[in-house]
Amino acid sequence: MAWFDSLINPALKSGVVAALADGSVSYGEMLGLLNGAAVGGVDAAEWSDLQAIGSQGSFASGYVRAIPYSLGYGNPANAKWWGGSKTFSGVSALGNLQSGSAETTVSRLIGKWFLGTDLPMPIAGGDTATGQAASATYNYGVATGALTVGGVAASDVNQGQLGDCYLLAALGAIANSQPSVINNLFTANGNGTYGVTFYKAGSPVYTTVNLSLPVKSNGGLAFAGNASYSLSGELWVSLAEKAYTQLNTQFDVDNAGSQWTGENSYQAIEDGFAQAIKQVANLNYRYYSSYYQGIPDAYDSGEFYSSNPQTYKQTLIAALNAGAVGWLGSWGTTYG
Repeated sequence: MAWFDSLINPALKSGVVAALADGSVSYGEMLGLLNGAAVGGVDAAEWSDLQAIGSQGSFASGYVRAIPYSLGYGNPANAKWWGGSKTFSGVSALGNLQSGSAETTVSRLIGKWFLGTDLPMPIAGGDTATGQAASATYNYGVATGALTVGGVAASDVNQGQLGDCYLLAALGAIANSQPSVINNLFTANGNGTYGVTFYKAGSPVYTTVNLSLPVKSNGGLAFAGNASYSLSGELWVSLAEKAYTQLNTQFDVDNAGSQWTGENSYQAIEDGFAQAIKQVANLNYRYYSSYYQGIPDAYDSGEFYSSNPQTYKQTLIAALNAGAVGWLGSWGTTYG
């Protein structure tokens, strides 16, 4: 007796049988099953069936396995629906999927995990680290460009109006020394959405983004992106930044217990250290400093300080020559 023989709802059962004809349930097949169950809301039988489907192991990838599980078994990101609201008054409660969930609730959960429609608040708080970052609110535009153009490179990374230089430094450094990591971040779903893989304490976590991105009044990208800040240009930097913003609804990305914990807004990811290296590439890292001590980062593998820049100079040179990711943060004016 196969596990799906115990499914109650005829439509879900037949859909699963058809999906498993090739041995696994794909993104599109799981999306179709959920869309069918959403009509009229989820009753007790459908809820039981969806739990059974979500707990079985025959999914096309870890991403396709994780997103229905997060939708059906609960995730901190399910607490609220942000929907690109510009003000907190427009944010509404959502909740986990359960027996009796209304059609609107189910549709929003599908949108959040499969379609990337739970857009972050398009607001920035600003950052004194750069004269470009400023406090502002933006609209959304739909991008038409390609994910990558000629491969990924550090030169693809251009900061916008958001104070997230720490994240962009990590993306640029990883793109420079290990570009395959950036390529492996993204899973194209074939419908204008991408699954994006990050890491929490060494384990993969996932979110889904669509092609809606914050834009300025002139139509250019408001936040990080290609050199021309064009919606028709290369998109991987913009989509990685957006996905990282959405990741903050699952756990506190800066691990500082900040007021932004759980907030799906661009301003929530402003200010940080090198933790993005671990979250993006699952690589351990150490800090070497001749200026600053006591970095508030629980993810690092050590902090080494000397007032003499020569102390660790050869250590850094050897590591960089060996292909290490190099992330640089400065608390003062730099020269040379």
